[in-house]
Amino acid sequence: QTITFPNPGAQSFGTTPTLTASASSSLTPSFTSSTTGVCTITNGGALSFVTTGTCTVNANQAGNSAYLPAAQVSQSFSVNAVVAGAPSIGTATRGDAQASVSFTAPASTGGAAITGYTVTSSPGGLTASGAGSPLTVLGLTNGTAYTFSVTAQSAAGTSAASNASNSVTPIGSQTITFPNPGAQSFGTTPTLTASASSSLTPSFTSSTTGVCTITNGGALSFVT
Repeated sequence: QTITFPNPGAQSFGTTPTLTASASSSLTPSFTSSTTGVCTITNGGALSFVTTGTCTVNANQAGNSAYLPAAQVSQSFSVNAVVAGAPSIGTATRGDAQASVSFTAPASTGGAAITGYTVTSSPGGLTASGAGSPLTVLGLTNGTAYTFSVTAQSAAGTSAASNASNSVTPIGSQTITFPNPGAQSFGTTPTLTASASSSLTPSFTSSTTGVCTITNGGALSFVT
């Protein structure tokens, strides 16, 4: 008997093809792998890929009382990397005109090492790239709500984007400039002024209401 075992051609990592072969005896061939570090195969022909590289599969038929064993037929083919799966989004944390975004690696690398990640904001399309989590997106507008997604890059290309993160609204810090008004005279009603680096208007309170009171807008009154 002889075995007919066509070469299946290049395969993509992450797929699970089933190979077929036939024997001139009509007996069923069985399969083994000579490269188990790259691919494994069940007796019935179901392939699994361990990594990328060259996979070599053997087809055999042991014969029976009517047929001698067939000569083994082997086929070799390449297992090629595909783009990685989408990373899993973690938590976005707001900062001043920025946000830090965490994520975890894809469940499948696609057979090629991941070389980096890119986080993208929505709205705006601002990005941050790096080797791992977390990544910080800069240049955001304080007071605007953002969500973020992340992709993974490898030699095979760019993965699909993750789900969107939680929404965060960056918020800025500010400082107050409040000059000391100096000594004041009882019976007067001066108005104090202060400014904030944010250009927002400061408000006033008194910590010594037994001596002085002040309106929210800065108008002082002296009690004693």
